[in-house]
Amino acid sequence: MNRFVYLRRFIKIHVFRLLLLNLLLLFSLTLSARTSQQDIDSVQNLLNHAKGIERIDQMNQLIRLSWPIDSVKSFDYFKKVVVLSERHSYRKQESDAFVYLVWYYHGMAQYDQAILMLNKALKFTEGNNLPKAVGLAYSAIGLEYLKMNNFTKSYEYQEKALYQFTAISYKYGLSIVYE
Repeated sequence: MNRFVYLRRFIKIHVFRLLLLNLLLLFSLTLSARTSQQDIDSVQNLLNHAKGIERIDQMNQLIRLSWPIDSVKSFDYFKKVVVLSERHSYRKQESDAFVYLVWYYHGMAQYDQAILMLNKALKFTEGNNLPKAVGLAYSAIGLEYLKMNNFTKSYEYQEKALYQFTAISYKYGLSIVYE
């Protein structure tokens, strides 16, 4: 009988600890989501008053901040950044958009997921006749394959980027490939 009482107490204590840990985890996730939403709201407020390159910088931040909460909205910001950057020749902001698009996957070392997202970006850039962004997409995909130690695929995509940038005489893109 004594063992049974001891076992019941042991189970109750551990179940209580597990329940408490789960509640703490839920609370921290909720707090984290609220903080992220506050950051998004703050940047969106800045975006409402921004113009030119500052506007594109704010949208780049929204790509990064909104990804864990709303990947569709994040990709929409990506599309806007790429189109505006290409139109106004904002080279750095355009290449940053590709980095921000996949940063979330890098944090979890999910490079295969990053490649899927970059392929989606590649299709968008090809479909919208954005030649600089097409090259940037190829280069970004090549870098992801490099992180996965798939050197053959990495070389293949970097070579595609090289051909793309050479065809349009885009020195900024060429320097990225040769980096």
